[in-house]
Amino acid sequence: HEFEEGRTPEARFARSIDRLSAVILNYASQGQSWRRHGVSKERILEINSRIEQGSPRLWQLVQELVEDASRRGYLG
Repeated sequence: HEFEEGRTPEARFARSIDRLSAVILNYASQGQSWRRHGVSKERILEINSRIEQGSPRLWQLVQELVEDASRRGYLG
């Protein structure tokens, strides 16, 4: 329940890691899922913005990965 509710700092960090894994998987596959579903850079950032609540540093990493993915043509 703690994870789902995100009440504690630890739960928010765990939720951030959970979201980060999806970003890393898509980045590592050269945006395969992002391109298949036509997902834009703005949408990826919107969906994953809650990562910042658990870790501002991880949120910075996500922004960097998404920016690089955009430059490389990995987005829909």
